[in-house]
Amino acid sequence: MNREKIEEEFEQRSSKLEQLLYLKQLILRGATGFKILLEIEQNYQLTYIFDKVDKSILKEIGNNEIMNEDVKSLGNEIIMTLNSQIHTLEQEIEYLKYKLRQITNNEGNEW
Repeated sequence: MNREKIEEEFEQRSSKLEQLLYLKQLILRGATGFKILLEIEQNYQLTYIFDKVDKSILKEIGNNEIMNEDVKSLGNEIIMTLNSQIHTLEQEIEYLKYKLRQITNNEGNEW
């Protein structure tokens, strides 16, 4: 994989990570299920992160705050999905950073 392709992939993953962290902040600040569902539908990258089950959970939560006591178990499922995706992206980003360092080191050794 060449440097440009790795850098492009790094940018894409970093962008997704930022969007997921933004969603998590919205949830922790009291966003409703419908608010998060709308955010997901308006962002093409996020539509693939949440499967149909997650979307149906958000619809079930509806106008309630995701972390509201009445729907907390459903809200926790959404948070677990987000945390899992965030963790995976963080690992992928670290690996891409490693690959970029290796390419940089190899380029430096060519002289």
